[in-house]
Amino acid sequence: MKRWVFASNIDISPELSNTAHFSPLILQLLSQRGFKTLPAIERFLNPALSNLPSPFEFPDLEKAYFRIKKALKKQERIILFGDYDVDGITSLAMMIRFLRAREGRFIFLIPSRLVDGYGFGEEACRRVKKEKPHLLIALDCGTNSQYIYSLAREGLDIIVIDHHEVLHQEKNIILVNPKRKDSHLAFREIPTAGIVFRLLEALTPQQSLNLIDLAALGIVCDVAPLQEDNRIVVKEGLAKLRYSPLLGIKTMSEYLRLCPKRIDTFHLGWIIGPRLNASGRMKIADPALELLITEKQEKAEKLVELLEKNNFLRRKTTKEVMEQALIEAEKRDDLVFVLAGENWHLGVLGIVASFIKRKYSRPVFVISFVDGVGKGSARSIEGFNLMEALESLSYLLSNFGGHKKAAGIEIKKENLEEFRRQINLYAQKLLSPHNLVEPLFIDKEIDFSDISLELAEDLDKFSPFGEGNPEPVFCTRKVQIKNITKANSYRSHYWFTQKGKVFPAQIKNDGSWREILNYGGYFDLAYGLTKENPSGSLSLKIRDIKISG
Repeated sequence: MKRWVFASNIDISPELSNTAHFSPLILQLLSQRGFKTLPAIERFLNPALSNLPSPFEFPDLEKAYFRIKKALKKQERIILFGDYDVDGITSLAMMIRFLRAREGRFIFLIPSRLVDGYGFGEEACRRVKKEKPHLLIALDCGTNSQYIYSLAREGLDIIVIDHHEVLHQEKNIILVNPKRKDSHLAFREIPTAGIVFRLLEALTPQQSLNLIDLAALGIVCDVAPLQEDNRIVVKEGLAKLRYSPLLGIKTMSEYLRLCPKRIDTFHLGWIIGPRLNASGRMKIADPALELLITEKQEKAEKLVELLEKNNFLRRKTTKEVMEQALIEAEKRDDLVFVLAGENWHLGVLGIVASFIKRKYSRPVFVISFVDGVGKGSARSIEGFNLMEALESLSYLLSNFGGHKKAAGIEIKKENLEEFRRQINLYAQKLLSPHNLVEPLFIDKEIDFSDISLELAEDLDKFSPFGEGNPEPVFCTRKVQIKNITKANSYRSHYWFTQKGKVFPAQIKNDGSWREILNYGGYFDLAYGLTKENPSGSLSLKIRDIKISG
């Protein structure tokens, strides 16, 4: 059962009510999301590339622009070093395509999650020194790397394009990071793929538009808020994905039998993205990158098959580690779960942490120890900033980095119990039992009589949906069941009625909802709306169910 949190009603100005061509309900939803004037509403509903700020507003982007221009003109040797997740490999793919088109001299390196761990580390430093480049470009990593700093002090020219929190700023590197303390950007939550896209826009405006589907993929898979700049790039990127995607994405979509014209953020984040991530999680990320830069159909097909095999292995390994981690979780009643085991596969720790966070509604660390050294992933809930917590306990950690909701750590085994104790003492100051019930944010309480095809079409204009811009959720009270038919062994079709109007929904044949529906008479539903088919019939996407009080 979730904790329902209702948005507050906001007064709509008479001026807006008289000029906007929307129903009072839609105006209320827009106002609750912060769009209270006609210009703001137009900007939100019609995101356009022309609304993006100049790329040169990014800190150090102008320096990066001229340094890359110089490297190309002088045919200098460049190393591209990118992280192994989707944000990192899409950033790499965009830079590789750009440099190839200009016959740049470069090689690319991707760390191994299993060997190198998180970020730009000692092994990366050794490999770069061996190659003796004129310029190093680090993508989606390097902001806080002491190894990056040491290379810069030794005289290597370095550009870091990244979006992680800036704990220390080295003067000797070009740091293109919207989260720098001296950044003047109004919107800073832009992942590396979005930053690289803006850099390429400055370097080559026309080619950057050909790569916008990669930028959208990186933004969505990094779970960045789909607001402002991110929303604009994702909206345009989805349009390209639907009609003229790059070969690798097109081949994967065909293999997975996705309808091209209906691809949205769900398909990027939950179907395509995990398959690109799987190789980096299980072995090395190179096959995923190769898929995004290949121009050969036969090679693309083989790479897609390889990624599918790696994804199958990822699911199997996740299940094994999940079972062990859940056993550890059941033993504990902490505010913050710090779960550890021996030789758990490093590639799936983040997935396991995310699942357990959702199941228990609390921050979770999942750590794997090998020879007394633990590497782990953390996921957090609202109200608990991981980076602030880890900074306060840095004396117990060998290394850490990330964001307020997701982070990676390295810790010695002898520090584990003290870290568990201290992180929970820290959490006691911030979290209460109220925080440990998963919230469900509900935009508006309505009756079934308020639902129409026109409403659903207006809601479509709120897309693309994702982090920071969720699908609108409604609540309707005193609903009854009119009919039930079994769809298959997993789901049944329920027809709910209220005040003479009926709408269908699919419900799993197991779990708490089924039990509630079996024993209640009147229900309160929390749901979203979806169009079942082009003809426009509507159904409910159930988010939670309670027995009416």
